[in-house]
Amino acid sequence: MLLDIIMPVMDGYTMMKAAKRENLLQDTPVMAITAEDSYQKINKLMEIGICEIIQKPFTPFIIQNRVEYILKLSSSKHV
Repeated sequence: MLLDIIMPVMDGYTMMKAAKRENLLQDTPVMAITAEDSYQKINKLMEIGICEIIQKPFTPFIIQNRVEYILKLSSSKHV
């Protein structure tokens, strides 16, 4: 799942907490897309279960590369 952290109705932190509470993302890797760059905020993202952080601005190649990598890692865990 690609999750933008700063969204108008519900931010990514709140969405992740709600998804965890409902056990919606047990086997789903979540990658955050964010403009955040402070150590504290990046650390907070990792603590709430984000497996990869893609910082803005980015190119489409970065998204493709990271998604393919995470899917490869995820599938090797389930073999």
